[in-house]
Amino acid sequence: MHRLSTEQDGILSTADLRACGLDARAVRRRLDAGTLIRLHRGVYTPTGHRLTEHSRLRAGMLVAAGIADRSSAAFWHGLRRDLPPFLEATVPRNHRVPASNPFTMHPRRRRLDGADIVSIRGLLTTSVALTVLELADVHTLDDALRTRRTTLAELATTAGRYRHCHGLAAGRTLLASANGDTHSEAERRFRALLRAAGISGWHQQHRFERWWIDVAFPGRRIAIEIDGWAYHRSHERFANDAEKHTRLALAGWTLLRFTWQQITEQPAEVVRTLARALN
Repeated sequence: MHRLSTEQDGILSTADLRACGLDARAVRRRLDAGTLIRLHRGVYTPTGHRLTEHSRLRAGMLVAAGIADRSSAAFWHGLRRDLPPFLEATVPRNHRVPASNPFTMHPRRRRLDGADIVSIRGLLTTSVALTVLELADVHTLDDALRTRRTTLAELATTAGRYRHCHGLAAGRTLLASANGDTHSEAERRFRALLRAAGISGWHQQHRFERWWIDVAFPGRRIAIEIDGWAYHRSHERFANDAEKHTRLALAGWTLLRFTWQQITEQPAEVVRTLARALN
């Protein structure tokens, strides 16, 4: 039992205890003796085992009879560092999550395609592809692509399985962006921001030594570099950009860098930051 509880973050189900040779009477004796703690009906932990966020998620999924999805799945996949206070799960349509359970649950009743359910260390969760599509977060999707946890082809196939699901609309839009030339599109949107804000005096693709600056204010020596999605950047381009930015600093230029997410989600803040630099 000790080995199993260690492998399962200190969380044991009634079925686990039965597999370890403990019937209902044996479980009751351990509860009375204080060597076993009941967290909820059918969910136990050995006394003294330090419970973690992984323990909380595993126990919550047992209570909900669910499949971890959205932010909970992202945490289990290692795509997010922290587990939110609430647990997100896909639960069977005919299953009612007990209202008196010790976890804050955000259940979703639906049927998932078997191809989008994976088991990781004994916990059922949505696949990386479905998880990042449902989150529709630029950083999470970019990181998953960059580290090859998923591919554009997998994402497109997954999105196709849920083409009538309105909940994936934002994820589909993000996928379309990832499929395109995000650097060029980010530059185009940034220039549109400058025009809308009435900011003048800038040059696009300004020559500097052997490089080109995305957007420059030569008279003020302000260089602006636009970052598309990280997974598009090769090692060679990364090294080349680092050298360019060093040379700019040595020549007395102020370098500002804006990401796709900043330009698309925080345009007003981007304009304010540039205005402060110009003033």
